[in-house]
Amino acid sequence: MNEGLKEAKRLYDSGKIDPALSVLLSTEADEGEETEFAYYMGLCYARLERFDEALLYLERVVTASPDDFRVRQCRFALAYVYAISKRSRMAEYELKELLGNGSEDARLFSALGYTAYEQDKIDEALEFYDRALEIDPENASALNSAGYILANEGIDSKKALVYCRKALESNPNNPAYLDSVGWAFYRSGMAERARVYLERAVRQSPTNETILDHYKEVTEVAQ
Repeated sequence: MNEGLKEAKRLYDSGKIDPALSVLLSTEADEGEETEFAYYMGLCYARLERFDEALLYLERVVTASPDDFRVRQCRFALAYVYAISKRSRMAEYELKELLGNGSEDARLFSALGYTAYEQDKIDEALEFYDRALEIDPENASALNSAGYILANEGIDSKKALVYCRKALESNPNNPAYLDSVGWAFYRSGMAERARVYLERAVRQSPTNETILDHYKEVTEVAQ
């Protein structure tokens, strides 16, 4: 393997994203390693939130790589970039390409649930989360997201609390999970209990706009 690529991978795996990208930019890919270079370039740009550049390199891998495993990894990365940059339909396309190729796992169905909900496809989102939980009943991300939807949409507040609290048990300081539990309590008519969790969520993530909005609304009601 090209020494520059080897060093970039080591830096990337150590969380040193800027140095990894610098090495890649200063290294010429050996013949046959172009797609591997593009893959790590795309990952670095994604981690640095330079999304347009990330898409350029990740798409190159999807169209050029003969390695099905690497292509699947890239489609997940592309879906993440599209989702985080609010291009939910494109994220959904990449995820459904994975689904069509037989890559069915809890993480995939959970991601599909997220993209569906971003497009206001509530029933479809819940179906995807149900499929994720059929595969992995302890999947905290799916539990939290499904619980949040059930609470936020007024579908089933009791089930929402069960799901959200179970997710929180797996990671008691996760601000998203704290927010979901608080919001589920609030939507169940228990503003005082909601405020306890939302205060903790704000302490963990003081700049998150969704958490701050929830906390403000619950605080006004609880007073």
